[in-house]
Amino acid sequence: MKHSDLVETAEKWLRRDRLCTIVLCEPKTSGFGECPDAIGWDFGAASTVVECKISRSDFAADRKKQCRDSGGMGSWRYFLTPKGLASPDEALKIGWGLVEVTAEGVASVTEPRKYQYPDLIGERRLLVSALARFQHELGRAATTKSLRAPGLPSREHLAEVEALLDDDPHLTAKEIARIIHHPGKTSAKMVGDLLRARSAGLLEFPLTGSAIK
Repeated sequence: MKHSDLVETAEKWLRRDRLCTIVLCEPKTSGFGECPDAIGWDFGAASTVVECKISRSDFAADRKKQCRDSGGMGSWRYFLTPKGLASPDEALKIGWGLVEVTAEGVASVTEPRKYQYPDLIGERRLLVSALARFQHELGRAATTKSLRAPGLPSREHLAEVEALLDDDPHLTAKEIARIIHHPGKTSAKMVGDLLRARSAGLLEFPLTGSAIK
């Protein structure tokens, strides 16, 4: 198992389990600040950082990083390691979670505490840097067109979901998507992902009802 394998697993885990809509892996930072192995943002713009460690020496060296003393990125932070490399207690001792993996995939997850004051300026720099590279590679006109394309639901859109569940808590994601169909092609999957994220506490306010199933 190589470091690149762990990073690939981290990306998939962030998208599938943390419901991150944007994920950056080993982002180029032009020499400034923290450079996590993987970082993702969910529907509510809350961030999750994953540091992949392939050896005990690498795991131990992480604590010496300057960003660990000055705050660091990530509302939630996890180490991702081969199973048995580190113990959950070692990660939890410094406020991090632990994702243990085998050749078959994720074997176990130990949840961390939430960091209330992550380095939002550093996270913003990563996003701006990634967008700048995207614009350079794709071209300004094409980038602008892409950003105008229908994307995530707006807060008003989400309020409609909330109101529908208040009226009928037994609505399914498919039924909600059909009722509030927007030009952005609201899909049952999008609504389902959104509701599961809310139910799991990944977003700012909870939603209830059979729609999250």
